[in-house]
Amino acid sequence: MKSIYSLFISFLLISVPCRGMADPFDEYAAASATYKRLVAEAALRNQLPRLSDPAVAEVLSVLTDHKRFLLGQDLKVADLQKLSEMCSVTANASAAYYSFGVLNLPIESGPPRKKLSAEQSKQLDTNFSIYRDEIIKLEPFIQRCSSKAVSLIQLYVLGATEMDRDQIRHLAQVQYQTFSRFLVIAGLVADVSLDMQIRKRLLDIMIEVSPSVIAVLTPPHRLSLIRYLEPIGDEMQDEMRSSIEEIVEALKPDPCVGMCDLRKFAPTDQQRR
Repeated sequence: MKSIYSLFISFLLISVPCRGMADPFDEYAAASATYKRLVAEAALRNQLPRLSDPAVAEVLSVLTDHKRFLLGQDLKVADLQKLSEMCSVTANASAAYYSFGVLNLPIESGPPRKKLSAEQSKQLDTNFSIYRDEIIKLEPFIQRCSSKAVSLIQLYVLGATEMDRDQIRHLAQVQYQTFSRFLVIAGLVADVSLDMQIRKRLLDIMIEVSPSVIAVLTPPHRLSLIRYLEPIGDEMQDEMRSSIEEIVEALKPDPCVGMCDLRKFAPTDQQRR
């Protein structure tokens, strides 16, 4: 199975009106600032912050506290920009662990330009083996935050009567990033090098976020996930296989509304003139 550890995102911000945020968001911003300081200090040693450092463990516990910052908040569409900013903190941190040192390596020659070189792919896998604990600490919050954000975006889209081309393009990017993010956790669940209890815990997260994720994905995205997940399920133990099969079944075609079908917002021939 091809490694997918190169699939990481920085969650796309979408511009919506934003109301004043509660104190917990200020607390999250303060923890984010502390983490950035720890990153800067580690960079002086050509490293990234490690969970073995008590100061890092403390701030990551705050940044990944979904009960306080997600479940404990009555989030509305008007909060979407602030929520997306919060999601980007952990997503960017995870991306940094995966990609540490990758951009300093030789790139693949010739098209496609975005293709990783063999050295870069090897470095991504090396980074995962080194920063596994940090990545697994971050991933549940990333998935839950992304799920909450796309749920709010879906509400926004369902209430919209028209959109301009930039909005449609941005939403399509969010769809792809949501799809890619879900592939990441699926890859972790499939990773036999991880402790089985960790894999089961991550599978529970997949099950938890799958309804909101599936709702915003296009039929081609859903089909790609089915093709990716089916062989994973075949290799699982009974209980885990059953859970994967449930997700696969939920991915099968059903009414496509809201973000799932952005074509209805495409300008007509008359509007293009």
